[in-house]
Amino acid sequence: MSGDAKAPKRTLLFYTRISSWLAILILVVGMAVQGLQINLFAQADVDRAFSSAVAEQMAQALKARLEETRVQQLAASRHPNTLDALRLGDNAWRETLKQFMPGVKRLLLLPKHEAHGLQDELGFAVQEMVSRTLNGASVRVEAVSRKGQLNFYWASPIKDRSDNVRGVMLAEYGPDWLERFRSAAGTHVGQVIVTQMLNPNSEQGLEILRAGSSEGHAQAVTETINDYWYLTFLPTSNRPKVAVMPLITPWIIVLLATLALLVGMLWLQKRELKRNQLALLTHVREMVRLGEDNAPKYTLALFYDLAQHMRQLSLGSQGGSGGKVVIATPDEDNMPERERMNVPLEQPRMGGQKAAPNNSGDGYYGSQLPQVSVDEDDDPFEAPDIGSKAASQSPAPAAKPKPRRRNEPPAPLVSPPIMPKQIFRAYDIRGVVGKDLTEEIVYWIGRSLAVDMKQRGFNKLCLAWDGRPSSPALAEHFERGVLDAGCNVVIIGAQPTGLLYFATHETDARCGVMITGSHNPAKYNGLKIVVDQQPLTPEELQGLYHRIVRNDLPTGPRGNRESAQLEEQYLKRIEDDVSINRHMRVVIDAGNGIAGPLAEQLIRRLGLDCIPLFCDVDGRFPNHHPDPTVPENLTAIQLAVQDAKADLGLAYDGDGDRLVLIDNQGKIIWPDRLLMLLAKDILPRNPGSDVTFDVKSSRHLPGVIIGSGGRPDMWKTGHSLMKKRMHERKAIVGAEFSGHIFIRERWYGFDDALYAGARLLEVLSQQNVPVSMIFSRLPEDDSTPELHINTTDEAKFELIEQLQQDEELTHNARVHTTDGLRLEFPDGWGLIRASNTTPTLSLRFAGNDQQAIARIQKRIKQALSHYAPDLVLPF
Repeated sequence: MSGDAKAPKRTLLFYTRISSWLAILILVVGMAVQGLQINLFAQADVDRAFSSAVAEQMAQALKARLEETRVQQLAASRHPNTLDALRLGDNAWRETLKQFMPGVKRLLLLPKHEAHGLQDELGFAVQEMVSRTLNGASVRVEAVSRKGQLNFYWASPIKDRSDNVRGVMLAEYGPDWLERFRSAAGTHVGQVIVTQMLNPNSEQGLEILRAGSSEGHAQAVTETINDYWYLTFLPTSNRPKVAVMPLITPWIIVLLATLALLVGMLWLQKRELKRNQLALLTHVREMVRLGEDNAPKYTLALFYDLAQHMRQLSLGSQGGSGGKVVIATPDEDNMPERERMNVPLEQPRMGGQKAAPNNSGDGYYGSQLPQVSVDEDDDPFEAPDIGSKAASQSPAPAAKPKPRRRNEPPAPLVSPPIMPKQIFRAYDIRGVVGKDLTEEIVYWIGRSLAVDMKQRGFNKLCLAWDGRPSSPALAEHFERGVLDAGCNVVIIGAQPTGLLYFATHETDARCGVMITGSHNPAKYNGLKIVVDQQPLTPEELQGLYHRIVRNDLPTGPRGNRESAQLEEQYLKRIEDDVSINRHMRVVIDAGNGIAGPLAEQLIRRLGLDCIPLFCDVDGRFPNHHPDPTVPENLTAIQLAVQDAKADLGLAYDGDGDRLVLIDNQGKIIWPDRLLMLLAKDILPRNPGSDVTFDVKSSRHLPGVIIGSGGRPDMWKTGHSLMKKRMHERKAIVGAEFSGHIFIRERWYGFDDALYAGARLLEVLSQQNVPVSMIFSRLPEDDSTPELHINTTDEAKFELIEQLQQDEELTHNARVHTTDGLRLEFPDGWGLIRASNTTPTLSLRFAGNDQQAIARIQKRIKQALSHYAPDLVLPF
C-alpha cells in the first residue's frame, strides 16, 4: 500500500446511520398523514357527540319546566277550594291561585256548561283544547299565535269527590313564560329552535322559541319534548375543537422512544467496536512482542476473524519456506527489557462513584425527601452494615435475639386479632374506643389499607387526626401499620378534615386518612379514608375487613415517615379565592372541635369581625356535642348572634367538614337552603351543570336549581356516596342535609366546612341587606327534624321494600326510591329510609303547614303499623 494513500472516511456505522435516519423520516411522514386523518374523523365524531349532548341537555331542561308547570296546574285544579270557587264564582280564590302559579297572565274557572264559545276571544285551538279536557284528555300545553302574539295555554279538569268533571281550569301564560329556559339554554354555543307540530301531516309547525345563532353548514340535532313539541339544536363555530397535539401525542411519544432506543443502540454498537478493537490490539502486541497467544473473548465476529488471520500470520511458519509471509521481529537480546502492559478490556464509565452507605441512616434516606422535614428522633431506619456482613462468612450462632436499639422500630405484628365487622360502616370506620376500636385494631387497618394502596399503584398517604384524647395514639398505631406494609406516611398533624383532603390534592400523596369521630360523643373515634382523592365505597371498606380476616397482609421494606405543615398554604388558598364585599360580624361555634383555631384565623384573614365560641380544642366536648344538625347544640350560638348583634353565625362539627348557618335573627338555616343560595350564585356562571342533593333535602330545591339554569340531581344520603355521585356527574355544587357541602367551582369538590362557610360569606356580602332578608326570598316549608325509629339491621331493609310496593301508601304521590321511600304531594313530602350506619329507620317530613305534615305522617304511620306493629314511632 502506498504511504500517500488517505484513510477512508466511512466507518462501519456509516450505512447503519443512514438507514436509521431514513427509517425515522418515513415514520415521521407516516405519523403526520395518519394524525391528519384521525383529526378529521375525530372532529366529526366530536361535533356529533357535542350537538347530541347539548340538545339532550336542553330538552331535559325544557321537559323539567313543562313538568313543573303541569304539577302546579294539577295541584291548583284539584284543590277543594277550586271546586267551590267554580260553583260560587269566587274570584278571590282565583287570584290566590295565580300567586302560586308564576307567569300566569289570566286564569279562568269554566263550569262545564259555560266552557263553549271561547273561539271568538281565544281562537278555535283553545276551544278545542278545553273540549278535549272536558272529555277526559290528559293535561297538556299548547302554544297559540293570535294577532301576532304568542301565548301558552294549559287546561286541566276540575272534578268533584266522585271524580266527575265539573269544569275546566284554563291558564294563559305570556310569551315570557319560557324566558328562564331561554337564559339557561347556553345559546353561545349554537341556536335552539322549539317548534310545535299539532298536525303530523304538516311540513311546518308553529315556532315557539328561537335563541342564539348558528352557521349555515351546521348539522342539526332534534330532540322530542312531547308528542307535538320538538327542540332543534344547530351548533356554531364555538363548539369544541379537537386539538391536533393530543391526537398525535402517542405518535410523538413513540417517535421519541424510537429515537432514544436508536441512539442507545448506536452507542452500544460504538462501545462494542472500541472494546473489541482494544482487545485485538492487545492480543496482537502480546503475540508479536512476547510470543504469547492469550486470545481474549470477542463479542463481534468480525474481530474474531481478524484475530485468527493475524495469529496465522504472526505465529505461523518461521522457516521462510515458499509462499508464507513471516513478520520480522526485532532482536530481543538487543532490546531493553519492557514492563508487561495490563490493558483493561472495558472502557471506564462516566459519572461519579457510588457513595458508601452511611451507617447512621440519616444521609442514606434524607436525600430522598426534598422540601419535606423529617423527624429524625422518630426515624426508625438504618442502612445495613455491609462491612460486617462481608467480614464473616460463617453463620451466626443461635443466640438470644439481639436487643432492639433506640429509634429502631418494633418488628411487624404477625397475627391480627378478631376484627369487629360492625365498625366497617357505609361511609367510614367508626366505633367505641377501647371496645370496638383499639390501638391494635387500628394498626391492622393501616396494614390492610397500605396493601390495598400498593395494589392500586400508590405508596404514600397523608395522615391527620382530630382533637379527641384517643386520636394521637390511634394515629401512631395506624401509622406503624402503614409503614410495616411498606408505604410512606406524610404526617399532617391535628387538623380539620378539609385540610387533610386539601393535602391529597396539593401534595404528591393522593391518598389520606383522618382519625376522627366526627360529630359523635367523645368515646367514639374512627377513620375517614381517601384513595386517589376519592372516598372508599362501602364495598371497598368491606374489602379492608376481609383482607384482615384472611391475613392477606404481606409486609415490605419499611416505609418512610415525613412531616408537612400546610396550614398557611391552606388558609392562603381560601383567602386568595374568596372576595368579601362588605364588613360583617360573624360568630363561629366549633363545639371544641378541631376546626376552631383555623376557622377563627380564616374569618379574621377575610377582614371580618370574628366572635369565637368554644373554639379551643377539647376532645371531651364540655359545652355541647359537636353536631350542628341537632337544634339543642345550636342554642349557644343563636343567643350569641343576637346578643352581639352579629350578621350571622357559623356552626361546625367535630372534624370541620359539616356546617350550619344562623341568621342575624337567630334562625337556623339548614344546609338544603344554603345550597339554594350557592346554586343561585354558581349556576349562572355554569349553565346546564348538575347540582346534587340528598333525599332528605327540601322539595323546593329542584325548582330553584332549574330556575337558575341547572339540572337537579337527587341522590343517596352519605358524604362518600355524594362525592362519588358528584364526581361521576361532574356536578358543580352539592350538599347533604346533614351539613356536608361540596363545591367544585374554584375548589376541589370535597366537603370542607371552612371553605363552604367562606363561599357563603362571599355571596352574602354581595347584598347590603340583613342575612335574614336574603334567606327570606328563598322558598321554605314547615319541617320536622330528622326522626329515628329503632329496629334491626335485618328488618330495616325488608320493611323499606314492603313500603315501596304498597300501592295504597304511594297513591297519588310522586314516588322516589333512590334511597328509601320519598313521597311528594302538592302540599308536602315525607321520607323514610334505612340508615346505613345504625339499626334504625330515618324519617323527615315537610309541607306548607303543620296540617299537611300531619296528614303525610298519618299515611306513613298507618303503613308502618300494618307491616311492623311492634315499632315505637316518634310521631
